[in-house]
Amino acid sequence: MTQRRKRISIKANITLKPVEDSNRHQLVQLLEVLRLLPRKDGKHIYMRDLAPLEKACRGDHNLALALWETSDLAARELAVRIADPEQTDPDLLEKWVCGLDEWGLTDAFAGHLVKKTSFAVEKAKCWAQREQEFERRAGFATMAQMAWSKSNGIEDDVFISFMPYIEQASGDSRFYVKKAVNWALRDIAKRNAHLRGHVYELAERLIQGGDKTARWVAQHRAKEWKE
Repeated sequence: MTQRRKRISIKANITLKPVEDSNRHQLVQLLEVLRLLPRKDGKHIYMRDLAPLEKACRGDHNLALALWETSDLAARELAVRIADPEQTDPDLLEKWVCGLDEWGLTDAFAGHLVKKTSFAVEKAKCWAQREQEFERRAGFATMAQMAWSKSNGIEDDVFISFMPYIEQASGDSRFYVKKAVNWALRDIAKRNAHLRGHVYELAERLIQGGDKTARWVAQHRAKEWKE
């Protein structure tokens, strides 16, 4: 019961008193709050606990930069959510993508920051060709999350241009890569009927190509977009 009261107090304090700048005192205070929050697997903060922190700190780009530099996973999960896409340049994206070492942070980086920048298409294609596992996942996670946001007005040609990258990586059997490649394929197919036709053609080629991983990419959860 005592622990539960502490969690509620922390959430209320952050919600009612937003972080307005990124001086050292505030950074230390925020890191202490992150340290006290429970972890669902020993590493990741529950989204219900991270949400009020994100709301309080959103847009504080300097704070996001400082949080990332701590190398703490929870701090980095918050950093990618509060960083300002308008103040984010390609060099920062490159620095951060090279620091990714697990799938949850990778997907948050792609979905909360990268897809909102003007460099999203360029970076998705670039990272999709990288050899490092989570850099490559970041490329396909960006493609998937761009496709998922159906109201973003992105032209179909952009997603069609992703198809060769999906096909090229379809034989990568690493778990976190193949899951992201399949994710991109599925969400592009679900965007509209025109794109679904392109995905269907690619999926047929992958199935007929003989590679076990490529067949999995083409068939995993295919009912979501074929129905």
